Amino acid sequence: MSLLTLPAELRLRIYDYLPDLQPNRIETLTAYSNLTLAISRVNTLLRYETLIIFTSNSNFTIAMDDGPQFWLKRLTTWMNSLSPIPLSRVRSLQLSRHWNIPAPMRWQGHSGFYIRMERPRLKSEVKTFPISTSSSTDSFPSAWSNRFVKPIHEAEGNWTVTAGTYPVSKDLQGMRLESVELLAKVIRQYFAATWQCSDADEEEVGLKREDVLFLLRAMDIVAVYQNNPLVGSGPGQHRKAWLMMREKLNALEHGFVTA
Repeated sequence: MSLLTLPAELRLRIYDYLPDLQPNRIETLTAYSNLTLAISRVNTLLRYETLIIFTSNSNFTIAMDDGPQFWLKRLTTWMNSLSPIPLSRVRSLQLSRHWNIPAPMRWQGHSGFYIRMERPRLKSEVKTFPISTSSSTDSFPSAWSNRFVKPIHEAEGNWTVTAGTYPVSKDLQGMRLESVELLAKVIRQYFAATWQCSDADEEEVGLKREDVLFLLRAMDIVAVYQNNPLVGSGPGQHRKAWLMMREKLNALEHGFVTA
């Protein structure tokens, strides 16, 4: 018997047992991975029914190590493949990338940073999928506490932002952890402002294309900061470079919020 011949209610029950649609499944998007799951590519009906479940249940993680321009195109294609409604149901998204360091020291290696966006489930989904009140960083060893920015729980319905560095965080000269803290602060302000300015019900406010583009551009600003010739040239020059980065982040936030 074909899945398409079954009643919609029965199909939805079957979806609960599919491995690709399980809650809290880690979905890693790479340069060569499929953008959507196989069942959503069968036909329009199955695509409509499964993509929303897929995006709502998955923890998306994306390591952008192949260059910002490539990943701008890749993520644009990914968002197009999902379409706006399934994209708005994304509840967990982690983006990471390397610093723009032309010649890192041996101990630095391929150091980078990440941001993680997490959002509670919609009220209509609470009965089916209980919300965990613990943070995704609660299980980290205490010795790692200086490697990431502790999440700040925002107003109900808004995003929780976590950010961190790897593998090095205590870079006093480059102030990597401090720059990531600033990045997390700007991202929190951006999502709080866009959420408050929205006329929609809190259950209808989800991730949008412009939100992802904002995250990419903000991460670009922070990554390029480490390659600024002023960084490491002295306390005064370093302060100037830091202020330039902060001004760019604030201008970016203001531009996206008022657009």
